[in-house]
Amino acid sequence: MSVRVERLQSRIKVIVSTLLQRHVKDPRAGFVTVTRVQLTGDLKHCKVYVSVLGDEGEVSRVLHFLEHATGHFSTEVARRLTTRQTPRIHFVYDPSVAGVIRISRLIDDALAESAVASGAPASSGKPDTLAEPLPPGMAEPALQEPPEEEEPPTQG
Repeated sequence: MSVRVERLQSRIKVIVSTLLQRHVKDPRAGFVTVTRVQLTGDLKHCKVYVSVLGDEGEVSRVLHFLEHATGHFSTEVARRLTTRQTPRIHFVYDPSVAGVIRISRLIDDALAESAVASGAPASSGKPDTLAEPLPPGMAEPALQEPPEEEEPPTQG
């Protein structure tokens, strides 16, 4: 794939994502995330892959909304791109994020079941901290306490 196509794909992804986040006020848009964009070699067609948070009914409603709003998205992409012709946009559901969430839940359930079976208290399956452990030999950074205010000397 050429650098130009990759650059255009990236630009279209940013444009459509921004439109969805900031300019679309319709509640039918739901929680939509643009996962990737795929342009054809002749730059005439563009598949915008989206992930939707919700059940199958929500996915169907959001895709229906996006299909009807394709003209608006195409107009905005054409206005913001500097190409001679604008690719025709097609929205496609990307089930990969839903699959990742499903697998994560299955792992959490399996961990909880194994903890119950072994008699250990069940954990949430989530790490206690968000940070990764420090490499060996590195010390934890000390939290800096705010300086204590000194009391002014009393006269007397």
